[in-house]
Amino acid sequence: MTGHERYAPPRAELADPAEADALLAMRPRSVVWGVALWALSLAISLVSMLPFIDSLMADETLAMTAMIWAITLAVTAIDLWLLRCVWQRRNWARWATLALLALDLVATATTSVEELAPLAAALALAAAVLGVAAALLLLAGPSARWFNGAPPGTH
Repeated sequence: MTGHERYAPPRAELADPAEADALLAMRPRSVVWGVALWALSLAISLVSMLPFIDSLMADETLAMTAMIWAITLAVTAIDLWLLRCVWQRRNWARWATLALLALDLVATATTSVEELAPLAAALALAAAVLGVAAALLLLAGPSARWFNGAPPGTH
């Protein structure tokens, strides 16, 4: 190495964008369904929280209600960002989504059914079931191979 090469900027080989886009376009159906179910679970979860937040508005101060809404919106934004990352084949996002699902399941399991209206309880249960189904689809079979770099259709 000569002195001149030492000061050369670092080089990185760039992948062909068309090739990368083609791999993303070949998502397994299990990934498509897993992301769709996760998004549906998120939407149902938000709807199920509305009666709970409305009851807080009657019982708590405006600051407490605003804090609950801020936390809800922040978690929703994180969920949507993670879904986007999962869609873009980010393996770490798949595991982060699973961690959020585990937290959501713990929160759902520790919530007293008496605190919720029957419809809100049913919606929360439906969201939990859809979340588990989405996680199973994203963690097993073709999805796992796709996230680990194998092209679809390979074993």
